[in-house]
Amino acid sequence: MFHHQIKEINNDLKRTKRAMISFGCSFVEGQGAIDQHLYEDLGWSLEHTGVPMAAELTEKQEKNLLKKHPDLYKNLQGKIEWDRMEQKNAFVNVLCNKYYGNSWTPINFGIRGKGNRASIRNLYYWPELKLSRAKEIIVIWSPSGMERYDFVNDVFDEHNMFHTMWPHKNQDHIQGPRKQLWDAYADAIYSEKQAILETIATAIELKNWCRVHNAKLIITPAFDEAYNKEHMISRLNDVIMRNGDMVQQRKFANQENPTKTALIRKKNYYPGYSDTLTKIVQQFPWEDMFYPQGQTTFANLCTKQEKTQQHFWEYNGVGSPNHWITVCAHPSAKGHQLFAEELYKKIEGVYD
Repeated sequence: MFHHQIKEINNDLKRTKRAMISFGCSFVEGQGAIDQHLYEDLGWSLEHTGVPMAAELTEKQEKNLLKKHPDLYKNLQGKIEWDRMEQKNAFVNVLCNKYYGNSWTPINFGIRGKGNRASIRNLYYWPELKLSRAKEIIVIWSPSGMERYDFVNDVFDEHNMFHTMWPHKNQDHIQGPRKQLWDAYADAIYSEKQAILETIATAIELKNWCRVHNAKLIITPAFDEAYNKEHMISRLNDVIMRNGDMVQQRKFANQENPTKTALIRKKNYYPGYSDTLTKIVQQFPWEDMFYPQGQTTFANLCTKQEKTQQHFWEYNGVGSPNHWITVCAHPSAKGHQLFAEELYKKIEGVYD
């Protein structure tokens, strides 16, 4: 959501009194969801991973596009911006506009490149948003990669109030103290275990917000297939040992060096610790998980339509043959359309 959209959203909430709120990263925001005919007819390229795909346009094509599509505009660098079109085609907009005939107000809290904390905690930083007008609320959360860690930024724009760290180094575009922070996160904080514990706490936070506001919650991960009990319990039972910049993860039942593992358990963990971890995992709102067409993620829903059994990331830089995944490895507009249709069936009880 952008700050300039608040007035329009508030006016619509006054009319509908029903809010459909989506949380997540670029998969939710709509990155890559260009009007389907434009995506299929134009040439697209990807300069490098992490930046939006770019259309290969002649000057005449640019003029025609800007004339025909009022949601397109040029930025200060003279390049066409696609974000308004992408948001228009994002599943929450399609769900509210096409399937519910504009009787619900869409609120898109997806932020590209960010993690779960940033998206969900946006709830606290838009005091002008009059959610109290909504008598009904449905929340759709597409969790991002658990490894992303967000903190509130003291320098922000009208769309994003968070700075996100990823557990890998060599970020040449980040300099100074922020670069040091990235490195420290990778070295001294991150492990799959830490990320899972943070994610569970964030999920509980959202669930509690939904309870307070009597909102229905639906969860479908964006692309991360690690959102399952077995994986979480397994990773939480790892013993984390850091030696310099190395992070080692060992199972409690490690038979390679049982004496060392036993000493680590004795020093750092209490009896029944493993049982506690299982109970922590059980607090995740599993009852609200939704698997469209039996798929564990939004990305898998799209790749299923390709029938190639390839992971969505394998299409990075090239796009999928039948255009379900874009050149920037995101769901296309028709992917968002399909997800919206599946969500509509879920909300209306077709799958119950």
